[in-house]
Amino acid sequence: MDGSWKRSASAQFDALLYAASALFAASTTASELVPIRLWGHMTWPLYALGAVGAVGIAAMSRVLAGSTIDLLRGCLAVLLLGGVALLPLGVVVQLRAERGPQFAQSEVLVVEAAARMVLHGHNPYGLALQDDSLRVRGQAVQEYFPYFPLMTVFGVPRAIWPGITFTDARVVFGFASLACTAVAVSLSRVSSADKLRLAQVSLVLPTGALCLVVSGNDLLVLSLMMLSLVTLKHNRALGHAVLGIGALLKATAWPLFLVVLTLPPPGDGSRVWRRLVTYGGAPLLLIVPAILWQPQHFLENTVLFPLGLGQLPSPLAYGWFSLNVDHHRPLSRTLNSHRSDGRVVRLGRLRGAAPTRRAP
Repeated sequence: MDGSWKRSASAQFDALLYAASALFAASTTASELVPIRLWGHMTWPLYALGAVGAVGIAAMSRVLAGSTIDLLRGCLAVLLLGGVALLPLGVVVQLRAERGPQFAQSEVLVVEAAARMVLHGHNPYGLALQDDSLRVRGQAVQEYFPYFPLMTVFGVPRAIWPGITFTDARVVFGFASLACTAVAVSLSRVSSADKLRLAQVSLVLPTGALCLVVSGNDLLVLSLMMLSLVTLKHNRALGHAVLGIGALLKATAWPLFLVVLTLPPPGDGSRVWRRLVTYGGAPLLLIVPAILWQPQHFLENTVLFPLGLGQLPSPLAYGWFSLNVDHHRPLSRTLNSHRSDGRVVRLGRLRGAAPTRRAP
């Protein structure tokens, strides 16, 4: 197949992706969520211009060298990354500082509030998250921390320097995601064209850019999963360690984590249980302190609530996971009947009841 035809087809596919992204971004301008709506207004014209630019690059593929076409496609992707991800991120972070928390998704506020609690020696799984901005987000948002302990690290800068605009957790998530993706793309053993496509999907298209601007934690977990798969080919122990970091952040990393641990690489005759103990033990050991602190609250926050089986309805529950069957509720009520020593006891009440306060 002629090389110029391949380059033209790649550029044309870029145009198709950017045009589809423009349509998607335009559709988000009707969203009820302020950060998503603002992102849509800022980015759909840029994606449209990117599609036009990609068409122009495709038209020049017959007269320019292949390396030049690849360079132009890469430059266009970098410009779009700045316009549809980094610039909107800076805008929403600044608007949050100037106008209020409506420019941050609940996930951001939850992570920052949990970090503050940890720094003050409180258990974010056992007490209601102390943040006034969470009160208007619904009771479930203020009552639960549905992530694993390492997630609080990304809220620490905001907890320490609350008056500094760019300590927003999304900025920390964003830099970490960009670093992980850059390393993964550079280490991947694929062609330069495939590396560009990987970067586009991870960061430039709405699959990455919107996540980066709105919350950031999902993109970080996905970038860690991608980095681990790439690293496994170079250093298996390091790959497991990277994936273990993702498993310490959010439950979405655990399916891949367990699959990687249970499926041996070619030529590896070690038993499954040995790999589970060797590589899976560290993340579990790091989670153990949070479990032992208050086991029933950890289970309620990280397992029951995301599945829709907690005391309060979960915005994280999907489809058949919600179940909504009454016979599941006694388990949750039993687990939550315990009380925490602290200021605001958020568990152990009937569904929808007000938080219980203990006398000092």
